[in-house]
Amino acid sequence: MKWMFLLAALTVLFLTNTGARADFNPVEWKNQQEIRLDKAGLLKFPLPLETLDAAPENLADLRVVDGKNNEIPYSVDRTTVEPLLISQAVKFETTLRDQSTVITCVTGIEQPIDSLWLETPSHDFIKAVRLEASKDGKTWKSLAEGQPIFRQPNGAANLHLSFPAGVWGRLRLTLDDRRAPPIPISNIQIQSAGKTASSEPFELTEVSRTESAGQTRIVLRAAGAHITLAELSIETPEPIFTRQVVLLTPQFSENEAHEVALARGTLFRIQMEGSPSVSNLGFAKEATLSSRDLILMIQNQDSHPLQVSKIKATRRPVNIVLSTSEAGPLRLMTGNARANAPRYDLASFSKNFSKIPIARVSIAPIQANPMWHPVEPLPEIPLTGSVIDIRKWKFRRPLKIKSTGIQELELDPELLSRTRSSFEDLRIVTDGKQAPYVLERTSLLRSLNPVMEAADDPKQPKISRWLLKLSHPSLPISQLRCTVSNSIFKRDVQLVEEITDERGILHRQEVGRATWVRTAGQNKMQLMIVLNRLLLTDRLFLEVNNGDNPPLQLSDFEVWYTATRLLFKASPGSEMHLYYGNPNIQSPQYDIGLVAGQILSAEKTTASLEKEERLGKPTLGENSIVKSTAGALFWIVLVVVVGALLVVMARLLPKSASEK
Repeated sequence: MKWMFLLAALTVLFLTNTGARADFNPVEWKNQQEIRLDKAGLLKFPLPLETLDAAPENLADLRVVDGKNNEIPYSVDRTTVEPLLISQAVKFETTLRDQSTVITCVTGIEQPIDSLWLETPSHDFIKAVRLEASKDGKTWKSLAEGQPIFRQPNGAANLHLSFPAGVWGRLRLTLDDRRAPPIPISNIQIQSAGKTASSEPFELTEVSRTESAGQTRIVLRAAGAHITLAELSIETPEPIFTRQVVLLTPQFSENEAHEVALARGTLFRIQMEGSPSVSNLGFAKEATLSSRDLILMIQNQDSHPLQVSKIKATRRPVNIVLSTSEAGPLRLMTGNARANAPRYDLASFSKNFSKIPIARVSIAPIQANPMWHPVEPLPEIPLTGSVIDIRKWKFRRPLKIKSTGIQELELDPELLSRTRSSFEDLRIVTDGKQAPYVLERTSLLRSLNPVMEAADDPKQPKISRWLLKLSHPSLPISQLRCTVSNSIFKRDVQLVEEITDERGILHRQEVGRATWVRTAGQNKMQLMIVLNRLLLTDRLFLEVNNGDNPPLQLSDFEVWYTATRLLFKASPGSEMHLYYGNPNIQSPQYDIGLVAGQILSAEKTTASLEKEERLGKPTLGENSIVKSTAGALFWIVLVVVVGALLVVMARLLPKSASEK
C-alpha cells in the first residue's frame, strides 16, 4: 500500500506546485490529438507511437493544453533497463579431462546472476557447454545443457551463456572436447540479473530485399521513429546457420550522409550432438531509432542467402505524467520544428514515476490543428547559396524535378565515370547560384554486367584470361563476381588493368587478388574479388592460375559499385543543372549540414538526370582518348627527330674515294 500514500503525496504536490500556463500559441503547432480523461488527479499514460514519430527525438515540441489553450505541465517517464552489474569472476580453475574441459569459478557476487561471458584467444571452434551452479561448492544444480559457444572464421561468434536467475557462489562449466581440441579460457565475466522492463510489439515493413556480394540487404520502414527497441528478431526455417548482422540507419556527419550502425550481433541456430537445437534470433537490444528508415544487413559470406520469412521487433513504451484538477478533454500538440523543449518544475518527482500505475486514457489519432498557419516546409534549408563561376567545369546535366520538397538524386555510372572519386567537383546550379546539397554515401550496391571475352595468352598456357569491358571508364567498382560451374577447385586469381602512359607505354596494374576455393558438397555460389584501388580505364583482365588443372568454367560476370545520392531542396519551376568535371576545385561548404537530420528523415521525391552536355575540352577522366592521342603524337615526334638526326649524321660523315 506504500505506493498509494506516495500517489496521494505526489498528487498534492502537483496540484499545489504546477498550474496551467496561459502563454501557449496554438497557431505554431501543426498537429493535435484529443485526450479523454475519465478522472482528475495525478495520471500516467503511454504516448501513442504516432505522437512519438511526429515529435522530435527529445520531444521538444510536445505540449499538453486544455480547452482554453492553457499549457498543462507534464513530465516524460521512459521505460528503461537498469544498468546491470558486470564483474569478473573472483577466480577460476581449469581442469583437462579425457574428452572435456572443466572450469570451476567463484562468482564473488551475492545478488542474483543470470548470464556470463567467456573470453578466449581461439579463433575457430564450436563447443557444447554444460553449466552447473552451487551455493556451497558441494551440491550442484544443472542450469543449462548443450549450450553452444563458438567463433567462426567469418567473424560470427557467441561466447555468452544465459541461465535462470539465482544467487550462486560457484559455477561449473564443462566444455565438450570430443570433436575438437580444448580451447584456453582467459577470463570469465558474470552479469547480475536485472529487472524485466515492459515492452510492446513494434511494426516493421519490408521495403526491399537485395542479395549482392555475399550479403543480404533488407530495407525496412519502421512504424515510427524516436523509440527505443527492446529487440529486433527474425524468423527463418533454416535448421543450422550462423550469420553476422548489423542494423543501419542514415546519419549526417562531416558534410555527408552515411549509413551508420545502430547495433551488431550474431544470429544462429545450432544443434550439438545429443542435444536439442539452440538458437539466438534477436539482437539490437536497447537501440534507439532516430529515423523510420532502417537497413538490416546479413553477412552470408560464402553461404547461401539466409531465408528470412519474417522480421519482428518490440519497443519500450514512453509514458507521460501530468496532473489535472478536473476530468475533461485535453490536447496533445506536436509539429513545431522551432519549439524548444519545455522546462517544468516536475523533474524532482521523476524518481517516483515508476511507482505510479498506468491510467486508462483514450487518445484520438493525429489530426490537423485548424488554427495552424502553414509555413514553408523545412524553411531552415536555403534554396540557393553563393554565386558560382561555371567556366571551369567540363560537363553538366539538367535535373528533372517532379514536385516541391526534398529531392533524392542517385548518381548514375556515366556521371560516376566523369566526376572525381571524392565528389568534390559536384555542384548543383540554378540561376547562376549554387544550390546546397547533402552527399549521401549508402551501403547499397548496384550491379553492372560487363562484356566478357576470352583473352588467353598462348605464351602462358596455364593461365586462363578473360577481358571484361565496362560501360564507362574510371567507374568506382568495388567488387567483381562471377559464377563457376566446376565442383572442386582451388585457384589463385587476380584482376589486372592495363594502363597506357603519356609516352604510349603499356603498364600492368593489379587492382584485386583472391583465392577461390570450392570443396566437395559446398554450394555453388558466386565467387568474388574485392578491388583494392580505383580504375582508370574501361577494361579489366581476370587471370586465373590453373596450374596443372583444367580451366574453370566462368559465366555471369557482374561488377558492383556503391550507390551515392545527393539530397537537396527544389521545386519543379526552377531550372537546375548538375555540374561536374573540375579537377582543381575543393569540396563545397554549406550550412545545410546544420539541418541534415531533418533532410534525412523528410519525405523525399526522386529527381532524375537528363542527357549530358559537354562544356569544354575532355577531362582527365577521359584518359583513354587523351593518353592514346598523346602516345601516338609521342611516337610521331620521336620518328621525325630520329630521322632528322640520321640526315645530319650522314652529312657529317667523310666521303668515300669514289664519291670524290
